[in-house]
Amino acid sequence: MHRPSFLGPAALLLLVAGSPSQPDAKGQSRPAVRQLALLLQSPIDSYLEPCGCGGQNAGGLARRAALIGELRGQHRDPIVIAVGRFGIDADALPVIVRTLAALGTDAIGLGAEDLIIYDTLRSLADSAGLSLCSLTPPLSAAPPPARGVAVRRGDCLVGVLSVAFGQLGVGELTALAAEELARMRTNGCAFFVLLSHLGETTTARLLEGLPPELRPRLVALATNDDLPVEPIERLDATWVPLAQKGRSLAVVTATPAGDGWRFEVEQHLVTDGPRDPAVQGWVDEFYQRQRRA
Repeated sequence: MHRPSFLGPAALLLLVAGSPSQPDAKGQSRPAVRQLALLLQSPIDSYLEPCGCGGQNAGGLARRAALIGELRGQHRDPIVIAVGRFGIDADALPVIVRTLAALGTDAIGLGAEDLIIYDTLRSLADSAGLSLCSLTPPLSAAPPPARGVAVRRGDCLVGVLSVAFGQLGVGELTALAAEELARMRTNGCAFFVLLSHLGETTTARLLEGLPPELRPRLVALATNDDLPVEPIERLDATWVPLAQKGRSLAVVTATPAGDGWRFEVEQHLVTDGPRDPAVQGWVDEFYQRQRRA
């Protein structure tokens, strides 16, 4: 993966990538819509406010909310996805979940830290009507999250799955992924999005272990980078790296093209933009309570 040469305050990285569509249960692609937009939210890592890491004052829930509001005006009814990895501060979860609900988030993946505080996260997500998914089981006796979430737009279903390090090895995770992908494919998902917290090398091992016809065509890769980097094409999939600490947001436009889907990726660095006043108010209230405690 190569870093773009410059990412300024209004930075935008646009790349176009093509990969085969996900066939339906009969082995035929099903372009039920002319175009779909997906908004991929990067890990938050407990950073409710902007982080100055990487020499950029970037990120923050309020800036993320304002940018998603702007993008909703540019893309009709986008699918909004959060990759997960919210951080180890369980006290911050209520404001994070409240923000994700306000943003109309359709599917939420879970990182390794999220699985540790799963009981709290699950309770908050259930109350907010949010859908969690993870192939990796949590460290909890509570009912596990769904293995995958199917998001509908018009006549089109998009399958979303999430995977992280935990109690299972790569072979076990691959078997679970194959089972869930086959189920969702039978139910008519047009293509799949994998939210991965495994890193590039281990994610590739998982994909290589899947039957080619079941492999997700879009991979959202949670990273520890301060800046968004260029998407890559690997194993018939478009990989979209997402920066840490809420610093990036990717817009993926999926368009049926022949017997495949064409993915156009815009990488946004969340910096120096406006802040959603309601979300900023929730963040300010949280820190005021923290100071009084």
